[in-house]
Amino acid sequence: MPKIVDVKIVTFIPEKWINLLGQSVTDADHGVQFNGNNRGFTSVYGENFKTYQILSINTSDLSQNYYHEETGQTIKRTWITSPTNAYAYQYDQVSTSCLSHTKDASGSDWVRYIMHGDCANPLMDGAPAINWEIKLTIHKDGTVHAYGDHDGYPNFEIYKSYDGGSWTKIYTKSHGSISNLGPGLDVHFDETV
Repeated sequence: MPKIVDVKIVTFIPEKWINLLGQSVTDADHGVQFNGNNRGFTSVYGENFKTYQILSINTSDLSQNYYHEETGQTIKRTWITSPTNAYAYQYDQVSTSCLSHTKDASGSDWVRYIMHGDCANPLMDGAPAINWEIKLTIHKDGTVHAYGDHDGYPNFEIYKSYDGGSWTKIYTKSHGSISNLGPGLDVHFDETV
C-alpha cells in the first residue's frame, strides 16, 4: 500500500499562439495574440501550463501532506505597423487566488477534496475564466476517483503518483472552442484509477 498519494490537475493550451478567437496562429499572422503552452499531454512537471494544482495525501491517516498551486505566465503580443512593423509584448500572471481546494468528506479508508478553478486571462479585460469543480476521492489503497465538471477549453489533464514514483494518467481532455469558456461547465467526467 502506498504511503503518499499525489494527484495533480493541470490546464494548458496546446497551441504556441492563439488569436482572440482561440485559433492557432503563426508568426506571419498579425493582430492581437496570446501565448499557448506549445505542448501535448504529459505527466512531466514543467512551467508550461495555465494552471497547476497538486494535492498530496498521507494514506496512513488520510491527512493532507501538502497542497501546491501555480498559474502560468500570460503573454500578449500585438502587431504594431507604425513605425516598427513588429510585435509589442505584454506580460502578466493571474493570482493563485483563482485556485482553491476544500476537504469535503472522509470515511475510514478514504478522503474527498473538491478542487476549484476560476482563472481568467489577466491581459484581457472581461475575459471569461477557465472554470472547474473536480472532486478527488483518495483511498488508502491508492485508488483515486476523480469526477466533476469543467469548461471545454483549454486542455485538462489529471495524474496520480505513489510515493514520489512515476505519474499515471487518470483523465485527459482535448479542448473544444474558446467559446466553451462561456457560462456553464461543458464537460462532465468520472474516472477511477
